[in-house]
Amino acid sequence: MRSEVKFASVLALVLSLGLHWGVLQTIAWTGMIVKYSHATSLAEAVNQTFDGQHACQLCKIVKQGRAGEKQDGQKQQVKPGSQLDAGIIWQAPVFEFIQTAIRIPSPHTTAVGRLDDPPLPPPRAA
Repeated sequence: MRSEVKFASVLALVLSLGLHWGVLQTIAWTGMIVKYSHATSLAEAVNQTFDGQHACQLCKIVKQGRAGEKQDGQKQQVKPGSQLDAGIIWQAPVFEFIQTAIRIPSPHTTAVGRLDDPPLPPPRAA
């Protein structure tokens, strides 16, 4: 259970920081270098990958995604002097305690009770 919680926490952090775009871009560049190196030399394949003129479909998706996040971030910025509607931030929880007496039967219902009184005075060697 702890490993799943750690994984979910790391995944949430990675997504909130936008690191998934970097991972996708690295995958795209690696695929482009492999693809271009089949037809040309490795140096030429690296040059074609990073020149910006031979962008693959995944590179275009990453570019659009990063631009979309930047636009969303700019829309959410608060300008100085503007008022924020905080809404309800915290509300005390309401608890209802209902007392219900549940009688649990004794496991010794067939035990014989003691009929005589304990000895007086109580024994000293106990």
